[in-house]
Amino acid sequence: ITSSKAEGDIHLLGADFWRVLLRQYPFNTSVMAVRREAARAMRFDTDLVCWEDWDFVVRTADNYRVAYCRRPMILYRKRIGSITTTPDPRKFLSRARMFRKWRGLFRDLDEETTRDLRLWENDALITASYEFRSQSRRLALEWAWQALIQRPRWKGIRALAGALIR
Repeated sequence: ITSSKAEGDIHLLGADFWRVLLRQYPFNTSVMAVRREAARAMRFDTDLVCWEDWDFVVRTADNYRVAYCRRPMILYRKRIGSITTTPDPRKFLSRARMFRKWRGLFRDLDEETTRDLRLWENDALITASYEFRSQSRRLALEWAWQALIQRPRWKGIRALAGALIR
């Protein structure tokens, strides 16, 4: 990542930063400061049950300059029972939807990144299938089947077999 020191602890990130964000999400929404015009233009995707903050930051970084402060700004508390701390298939379906959306949105992705996004989408569908097993056999089968159709591999076959046997 290229960055140039802007002022004190604030670092302006290079134009390639959004590509790094496609692979990992190093932020917390609690500390984001976004210009009003960017927030209005980008908006959070309300169709995403989880990961909507990551999606927002990726799309914002693709369209606007991004900077960060190296100093810790918050303490983050994970609450038992929240969607991020409990097994919930919806969060994995949301993640799969986000990766699929990025493949369509960012047309200039290199081959490796496109392949990675497709693989991560597939992994999210398989994980959703595992998570659905305790709730709905039909949904577990549906998402395992979708993963297998999208990308035939042993991991998908195991998910489908596990949903059938349950």
